[in-house]
Amino acid sequence: MKAFYNKCFKLLSYFPGSSKGAIFNRLRVRVLGEIAAGVGDRCLIRSGVVINRPENFCIGSDSGLGTGSLISCEGKVVLGSRVLMGADVIIYTSNHVWSEERGTYFGQGLNVAPVTVGDDVWLGARCIILPGVSIGDGVTVAAGAVVTKDVPSLAVVGGVPAKIIKYKGRV
Repeated sequence: MKAFYNKCFKLLSYFPGSSKGAIFNRLRVRVLGEIAAGVGDRCLIRSGVVINRPENFCIGSDSGLGTGSLISCEGKVVLGSRVLMGADVIIYTSNHVWSEERGTYFGQGLNVAPVTVGDDVWLGARCIILPGVSIGDGVTVAAGAVVTKDVPSLAVVGGVPAKIIKYKGRV
């Protein structure tokens, strides 16, 4: 049955729906609720979103996934409540293993590490979150940033690799 829901979710990703009340958004959220580890209330899943291994994915209430985003869930991905995401955001939970003795990545397996995003977070368009990263509450990740390490709460980060630009006041 999960395979059926996975195919339905993929098919529904091709249809428009840019508001929480839109029929295709409601269908995407409902289908994802059948296959994901958890889906909160009033979520928005825009068109073109790809979630690999959704059984390892959890999203809190009032959160939104941006158009064309890719969430690769080899490991667990937990998005908190009120997480907003720009277009084409990428979240990875795995990376290839490098072998010094063989001088290659080929056939060496994967390192898998979870990604956690706190509440009230904004992930700017085309940012990339790498495996093992934990993003605190109230964080803003600038568009195009590559987040390679943990980000403390209320930080604004940007750049490649992402660095703290400043801290915000209370959320």
